[in-house]
Amino acid sequence: MILSSLKSLFTQLDEDRFLEIVSIFEEEKVFSEDFFYILRNLVRADSMPVIRAMTPRVDMKYVRDDTPIEEVLQIFKKYAYTKYPVLEKDSGDFIGILYIKDVFLRLIRGLEEGNYLDIMEINAKKLAKPAEFIPFNFTILEAIEILRDKRIPIALVVDEFGVVIGMVTMEDLVEEIVGDIRQSYQGLLYRKLDEESDTIAYQVDARISIDEFLQFLEREFGISVSDEEVGEDVNTLAGLILKELGRLPQNGEKVNIPLLDGLEIVIKDVDRKRIKSVILKKKEKHINF
Repeated sequence: MILSSLKSLFTQLDEDRFLEIVSIFEEEKVFSEDFFYILRNLVRADSMPVIRAMTPRVDMKYVRDDTPIEEVLQIFKKYAYTKYPVLEKDSGDFIGILYIKDVFLRLIRGLEEGNYLDIMEINAKKLAKPAEFIPFNFTILEAIEILRDKRIPIALVVDEFGVVIGMVTMEDLVEEIVGDIRQSYQGLLYRKLDEESDTIAYQVDARISIDEFLQFLEREFGISVSDEEVGEDVNTLAGLILKELGRLPQNGEKVNIPLLDGLEIVIKDVDRKRIKSVILKKKEKHINF
């Protein structure tokens, strides 16, 4: 495992001690801030479930096995994705992955051979490549290593019954670790907002680790919450919000977490599969006369 190789540099250290050493290096500015952001996420990625980076089945764009090339091209024009899971019409199972590059290569070869009409009769199943299936309880690092070893950019995620519940790409997995390193480390995690009132407000990256978030809460808002109160199943702020709601929130939605009493949480940015950022500020106290 990548993490095991990394930890071999610091033999006989548990993860907490390893992260403590990373913090010391960070304070002494031994390496760049981007390096430490990636290193911390790399360590945590060995326990992050792959479903965190997964596109749920309901949001997947796929094609049926009997879809002709002409229709596939229309789908590509509409969504502009380069890879599509292929669903077998009769069984309802996903049987492979259709790569648009293979469609174009087949079209070019057909045109060179003068078999244009025959090409139009080829369906998605004939051009699809076998799909790789990974269990839902795999970690992000395990999924990365599977895709790397197989030299493929995409895999389908299955539950304990072998039913496809989503898909994940190498790009999605790496993004969970690397993030948008074009911004500064702290700027990526949170930034103070200019408010007209005296209320302190921050925009916070929902991927911030729960440990860093709890430190941030106590430092900036004076709210003290322990790891035990949050629970071992929560790794990030996004995870805490999802645990409370039991669903993906909408942009602009206000979230009330009893554990964070006195704090107003507004969803700033969310896409079809993850919470990206939130606005945090203290609730205004209303005085009743």
